[in-house]
Formats: sequence, C-alpha cells, structure tokens
Amino acid sequence: MPCKGLPFVVNNNAEFLPFGNLRKLINADKLTVCFFDDLGQATPAVQSSAMQLILSRTSMERRSAITAASSLPPTATKTKPA
Repeated sequence: MPCKGLPFVVNNNAEFLPFGNLRKLINADKLTVCFFDDLGQATPAVQSSAMQLILSRTSMERRSAITAASSLPPTATKTKPA
C-alpha cells in the first residue's frame, strides 16, 4: 500500500506503519470521507504528503473518498489599479 506512516522495522525489514486517523482511513469498513481544507495554504512538504494520500486513494479499495480544497489568500483576489 503506498500510504505511508511512521517508519519502523518489522521482521528485519523497513516498513511504514500508519497510525491514528491514517490507520482508521485505511482500515475503514464503510465509506469514509476525508477532506483537507485550505491545503494550498500549507507548506510544500505538507502539500506533498497530503497529495501522496490523495493520489493513493484507489489502493484503499474505494472505501475512502479523499479530497482537498484551497482558496486564494485575500490579497490575491483584489484587483490592482491600472
């Protein structure tokens, strides 16, 4: 599974162990929706991590719907005078 978590050694092999809400999302037995709000305001590292999860949603056997949204900062929506 491409979803990552905390790196850990299992049987002398390195694996990523999902934890917390990520584990719940992966192990969901009914449709679960995960929504990231204002993802565009996060740091590039956080955006990259979230995108890995968003793009891997097909590996979760379609039990999870993962989506994100972002809005422009208030200064980006103002019209500049000519």
